[in-house]
Amino acid sequence: RRDLAEVVGKAAFVSPSTPPEILLPLLALSEFMERNDHPLPIPARTLADVATQCGATSKALHFREAEFHSCRAPLGSARLVEALVYLHNNLKQPEAALGVLQAAQEHYALQVKLSWLEKLGRWHDALQVYERSPPRGEFALGRLRCLSALSEWSQLARASEAVWLHMSHTQ
Repeated sequence: RRDLAEVVGKAAFVSPSTPPEILLPLLALSEFMERNDHPLPIPARTLADVATQCGATSKALHFREAEFHSCRAPLGSARLVEALVYLHNNLKQPEAALGVLQAAQEHYALQVKLSWLEKLGRWHDALQVYERSPPRGEFALGRLRCLSALSEWSQLARASEAVWLHMSHTQ
């Protein structure tokens, strides 16, 4: 039976024409087998990709976390961390997403991307980094986004004028 589930599962997961009505029960089967200490030999990354494709955010999170915990090298960690932050945010779990970022920094010495801080609504933290950066390009726009999110209207007006002046002088 296990071999049959394995063959059918692998075939269904790799076929682009398999509908979600078939994939969702197979994901549930895979999760059930895993919880009963008989995991199917299908990579967690594949299962997470399929769950994401089907819109099964909780299942995708489960399999991404399994992938993260099985990942020994920092190679690919940024992709995993970004996926975990995205999934936690979709499930309205910003504290868990922040915990993922902190764990990634501790275990992999991963540099936190400013976009991750913005996605988590950590506007003060992102603003501090943007203010230490040169006020050009994406850093200037990021600073404006943070000031807007924090409702710092007078600072936003001054920063916008400075960006406008800088852009008009460079063109």
